[in-house]
Amino acid sequence: MDVASDAAPPAPATAARRRKELGLLCGVVALGLLAFLDKPVHVDDPVYLWVAERIQTHPTDPYGFELNWHGTRDPVHAIQQNPPGVSYAQASVRSVFGPSIAAQHGVALVWALGALLGVYLLAERFTRSPGVATALVATTPAFFVSATTLMSDLPMLACWCGAIACWVRGLDRGSTRWLVVGGSLIGVAALTKYFAVALLPLLAAYTALRGVRAPRVWAVFALPVSVLVGFEAAAHGLYGHGLLSQVPGYATGVRQYLGQPWWNDAIVALAFIGGCAFPLPLLTGGASDPRGRVLGALALLALVGAVVAWSPLPYEIDVATTRGWVLVHVVIFAWAGACLVALGVAGARRAARDPDHALLVLWGAGVFAFVAFFNWSANARAVLPLVPAAALGGVRAWEARAGSPLSLVRAAPLLALGAALSLSVAHADRDWATGAMRMARQLAHDYGAGAQRVFFQGHWGFQYYFESAGGRAYDVHRDRLVPGDIVIMPRNNVHLTQLDPSKAIELEVRDAGRTSPWSLMGGGAGFYSSVWGPVPFSLGPSAPELYRVLEVRAPIPPRPALGR
Repeated sequence: MDVASDAAPPAPATAARRRKELGLLCGVVALGLLAFLDKPVHVDDPVYLWVAERIQTHPTDPYGFELNWHGTRDPVHAIQQNPPGVSYAQASVRSVFGPSIAAQHGVALVWALGALLGVYLLAERFTRSPGVATALVATTPAFFVSATTLMSDLPMLACWCGAIACWVRGLDRGSTRWLVVGGSLIGVAALTKYFAVALLPLLAAYTALRGVRAPRVWAVFALPVSVLVGFEAAAHGLYGHGLLSQVPGYATGVRQYLGQPWWNDAIVALAFIGGCAFPLPLLTGGASDPRGRVLGALALLALVGAVVAWSPLPYEIDVATTRGWVLVHVVIFAWAGACLVALGVAGARRAARDPDHALLVLWGAGVFAFVAFFNWSANARAVLPLVPAAALGGVRAWEARAGSPLSLVRAAPLLALGAALSLSVAHADRDWATGAMRMARQLAHDYGAGAQRVFFQGHWGFQYYFESAGGRAYDVHRDRLVPGDIVIMPRNNVHLTQLDPSKAIELEVRDAGRTSPWSLMGGGAGFYSSVWGPVPFSLGPSAPELYRVLEVRAPIPPRPALGR
């Protein structure tokens, strides 16, 4: 039922070695993540938590309520572009620990360790250095920062890697049981994040390349397909439309609105991959391979030329940040991303005769295409599924050149560099989240005690904490502002509607303060969305985190909404 690869798979690690390496890896990563248990609710975390709260009272109707997340109240099934799987898990945590955010972060830590277990099992099969390959994944900013959030990215990655590991094991052993486990994990992964649907064509292609023709193997694909069909049918019955089927339209609509040329999207995707997967490009860029050096140099020259032609950047750059400084980040990160792409291109010939290698190349190429040309914007969360493929491919390439496993001693500088970068970027993200929480609570306290109504604009964690303190999200299409109303507007947020300066005056501006030199959203950076900038994070000056307090002096009627 199988056509073996031209190179035999590496021998699996002994049980003792596996326990030792996994114990050390999980212990170190858990220790690092425990420091972020106090991280406030941040970015899109609130939507997952509000859905989880809804599930506790309406378990069969997770999206059956309205939410002001885009400046006006809309049904949640039109807002949330991810399935409810993670929210169901969070609802279970709430039923035991109540609304404890630290408890939710504790469960998110378990998801992170589960993802590392999946990566290790794959690395055990595809490399001779599973511990080092897994550690490289854990020390990338994409992995570590995502592990400090409450969103769906780490749960999906855990199920994604587990599904591939079980499927490969099922093919290796001719075991239908392992294939069923892998197929079930595909379904679970797709119910945590829709991108996991890509596992179906990826594993189908891998199965075909291995020459598998047994009907019982191909029949297993019906399991995740039936899960997705059932979910889509249930959603249609509840909300009058499918949920999975609406995602491509949302992404296409945003891309058309932004109107960026394809080459701009490609360069931004390279920059996000290079930064979010750092320091993997230093391993895979061919430091000891002349051909790799040539490819890296050519890629760098091409990128410099492209960036010069591309300037000025089609982004609003903070006043405190020069465009030239942003260009420096673009060139460095895009070169790093080009090194990873060069690794896949260089391995394409081998992929034609080695199904294992083809799996990694197709895996990485698929994620790159999604980030560059299909997702609504480039962001670290979309890059995350590429990181294990890059680590496995990079370690395999290193082992092929060296003729021996990659030792921890040789990899130690890369691991230390990656860990230092990831910890500092994660600290900057927590710093931003903490500032938003603190300002929401302070402003709600200072202005909420008066007779006036207090509104706020902006969303993310700021909305979560302001609403918890009694504030009200301003609905631009429904709320009529009257003299005396207070409207609070964060500078660095989304869906902000500027008020007529002749009808509202500024009472004060508060600065949340920044303690980290890294910027994740601003200063040319857009960790959670490249709409903010062409690189995932940037080092250096950025505009401060400001919160404006406005008082309405003349009536401001609601704005008419198109289509209403």
